[in-house]
Amino acid sequence: MLTDTEVFGTPGDRLKPQRKQEFRGGLRLTSLLDLKEGDYVVHIHHGIGVYHGLKKLSAAPSAGAAPVEREYLLVMYEGGDKLYVPVDQIDRVQKYIGSEGAPPTVNRLGGRNGRGRPRKRNAPSKRSPRT
Repeated sequence: MLTDTEVFGTPGDRLKPQRKQEFRGGLRLTSLLDLKEGDYVVHIHHGIGVYHGLKKLSAAPSAGAAPVEREYLLVMYEGGDKLYVPVDQIDRVQKYIGSEGAPPTVNRLGGRNGRGRPRKRNAPSKRSPRT
């Protein structure tokens, strides 16, 4: 004889697998050779930017450690903002595909990416109180 727990498991055993965040609006990169300088790219968190090639940068992983040199994709955003994406995180960047003709609007790094004006907190409501 088996108990319910032995057959079906506990609720913790049946957790839903987490979905990997996906984004549309771009073509998945299979190689860095798919990109040319000046191509529009879409970053999963920061939106549309312009690819400006590979750059080698060195940084110390911790204080007192020897610097390590790594390659990064340089993506430029509106206002001259730069984003360095490590090549091992290339899955966060896709080549932009959009309608022919007009170029896309380059997003502002750290901005709201066209989601409207930010609301003021603690501002008085424009609605009249219910009576």
